Amino acid sequence: MRLGTLLDIDVVAIHTDEEVASLVEVTAPPAPVDAARRPVVLVAVLDRSGSMSGSRLEQAQRALCDVVDRLAPTDVFGLVAFDDHVTVPVPAAPVTDKAAVKHAINRVHPGGSTDLGAGYLRGVQEARRVAGDNGATVLLLSDGHANHGLTDPEALGSIAGTSAATRVTTSTIGMGLGYDERLLAAVARAGRGNEHFAEEAATAAALIADELGGLLSQTVQAASLLVRLAPSVKAVRLLNDTPAVMTPDGLMIELGGFYAEESRKLVLEFAVPGLAALG
Repeated sequence: MRLGTLLDIDVVAIHTDEEVASLVEVTAPPAPVDAARRPVVLVAVLDRSGSMSGSRLEQAQRALCDVVDRLAPTDVFGLVAFDDHVTVPVPAAPVTDKAAVKHAINRVHPGGSTDLGAGYLRGVQEARRVAGDNGATVLLLSDGHANHGLTDPEALGSIAGTSAATRVTTSTIGMGLGYDERLLAAVARAGRGNEHFAEEAATAAALIADELGGLLSQTVQAASLLVRLAPSVKAVRLLNDTPAVMTPDGLMIELGGFYAEESRKLVLEFAVPGLAALG
C-alpha cells in the first residue's frame, strides 16, 4: 500500500493550540502480473421470506449459481437462507463440487416472515469460520423489513463493524421498493462493503455478478490503517464516515478491500499544542 499526506498549514502558533487537518491518500498496489489471485471467500445470506416468491427468488438463485460457476476450486462459498427460521443450505467450504452447490441453491423455497437479524448473524458466523488471513465477504440479499428477532439498524450495524474489524466485510442488495433501506445501509456502511439497490429482479442478478467481479479483482482485502500519535498530540479525529476506534497504540481505521490501484482519501484532524509547549 502507498500513503501520501498533506497538511492544511505549514506552521503552528507559538502559544496557542491548533487544530491541524491532514489529508491522507491510501493507494492499493497494481494487480500482480501472471500471479495467482487470492482465494475469494463469499457467504451469501438469502432472504427466502414469502415476499421473495416468484421472480425475485428465482433471479437471485440464478445469479448465485452463476457466481458458483465463476469460482475456482480454491475459492470458498457458503449460503445461509432465512425467513423466520435460518438454514444453511451450503456450509462455507471450497467449491469442489459445483453441481452439488448449485443444486442446494435451487432447493431453497420461499417461506414465512423475515428474521433478517438471525440470518445475517448466521452468515457472519459462517464467514468468520472460514475467513483465514484473506478475510471474507458476506453478501446480504433482502426485499423486506425485518419483523422478527433483532431489527435495530444500529445494533446490526455494530455487528457489521465488529466483523469488518476481524476481516469480514458485508455488502447488501435491497430488492424491490419495499426493502428496509435504513437497515441495509447501516449494515453495508459499518461492514465496509457496498450498498446496492435493485428495483427489478433482473437488476439484482447483475449486481450480484458485479459484486463478485469486484471481489475477484481485489488486490488487498480487509486493510486497516493505524495512526500513531506523538506524545505532544492531544487528540485525533477522523472526519470520514469510516469505522475507527482508539486503541492503546493509536487510532485504528478499518478500510476493507481495495481493487488494483484504487485510491481513497481520509481527512484527520489533530489537536496540536503551540510551539512553546513543544519545547
